[in-house]
Amino acid sequence: MPNNHSRNRLTDNTRLLLTKRRCTNRSDPNFKTLSKECRQAVKKDHENFTKDRLLNAANQKRSLKKVARDINEYQSYIPCLISGETGEKLTSREKMEIEVRRFYANLFATKKPSATTTLPQQTEALPPFLPEEIQHSLNSFQNGKAAGEDKISADFLKSCHFTVHKLLAKKFSRYLKEGKVPTKWKSSKTTLIFKKGDKENLENYRPICLLPVLYKAFTKCILNRIRNSLEEAQPVEQAGFRRSFSTIDHIHSVQRLLEVGRDTKYQSQ
Repeated sequence: MPNNHSRNRLTDNTRLLLTKRRCTNRSDPNFKTLSKECRQAVKKDHENFTKDRLLNAANQKRSLKKVARDINEYQSYIPCLISGETGEKLTSREKMEIEVRRFYANLFATKKPSATTTLPQQTEALPPFLPEEIQHSLNSFQNGKAAGEDKISADFLKSCHFTVHKLLAKKFSRYLKEGKVPTKWKSSKTTLIFKKGDKENLENYRPICLLPVLYKAFTKCILNRIRNSLEEAQPVEQAGFRRSFSTIDHIHSVQRLLEVGRDTKYQSQ
């Protein structure tokens, strides 16, 4: 069981109060008072748990941001959702998952027919990946990021021996040659992050897709190889999502042209 699980946050006295309330009949006049005592005790235990974990992290010179995120891991959940079709409130976990799939399937659906493209035949043998390429792609990932469904994090792969990188290079080379990737790489874990507004409205959530780190490392290796060719094919007007380019420069150029145009118009009048 993880160290930040809710059961590890509660003291023995709080557990006794919860057990007493569980065995108390709701028609009992003291049930309301007992429930209030339980809420206050649970809140106090959670606050003390958070303070102790942050204090220990500060003493050990660990990342307070990462510790705070781990503490809140078991507190982020969606208690209820409103169905977009019927308008009813959904409290069942199974029904909420069905509503989430329906909502985002309609949101990202397209009516345009898929274009059929013919891939060119590969005439030259592709060079195999080197272990240094794997290590370079893994080092480009940030620390402390969440893992996918396989529970393999980038921090773990970075700490592995060079032998593991050689094995990954061999596997990646075979996937690239065959043009196929493992089936597990085609599935991801989607997490909904609440932004603002009503928590029961799905429009107020942002989906974050957690892909397997191995899949991201594989695509990173391919991108590093074709980056130069892609950059050469890009026009100079394309500044977004490019390294060493910024859309701010283009926005500044447009603003300067507008200012010069207005000054010229005023002078001519």
